[in-house]
Amino acid sequence: MNLSDQESLLPNYQKKEISSLLGQYKYEWVDNAYKFTTEFGYTYSVYFLTKARCLYAEYEHWRDWVYEMGFEVVGRLPKDHRYDERVTDTILCIIDTFFSTKENVLLYTCESLDDGGELRYRLFNQWYFKSGKKEEFEKLDYDASFEDTKIFTTMIFARNHPYEVEISDAFFWVCQEIYNY
Repeated sequence: MNLSDQESLLPNYQKKEISSLLGQYKYEWVDNAYKFTTEFGYTYSVYFLTKARCLYAEYEHWRDWVYEMGFEVVGRLPKDHRYDERVTDTILCIIDTFFSTKENVLLYTCESLDDGGELRYRLFNQWYFKSGKKEEFEKLDYDASFEDTKIFTTMIFARNHPYEVEISDAFFWVCQEIYNY
């Protein structure tokens, strides 16, 4: 019996779980980033930087848990590249691994300098809703216009984080200070 025959014997919710597990690309930690290569030969890099911690310097009891997430394709995707659901599944798995430390706080910023900021922001929102973790994680959004640039900033952290209220207040305060001066 092959895998597709086995899957047909499972209830629908289990099929989704198995296909999700099978849909992820293998990734590894290389040069301070998670990297994976798709079946089409594109290599992605997903990284978590600590540089944003300086924005929360006065919050010394939780600032060291703040990481700014980013991802990129190494090289360029051709204009006619096809959407690859496995890329989404892999990045969601990496984010899930990131949150295995429950105190971690994820910060994600999209700007429109290349006219793709709003698209990346919508994609990131879709990933959040697809993850099925809305009940577990708080997601805060802030968008602003700066000259001719639109900026979208998101922060995600566990709903039961010991500093949940303070993190939320600090996020909006920092965004207002940076973008509305």
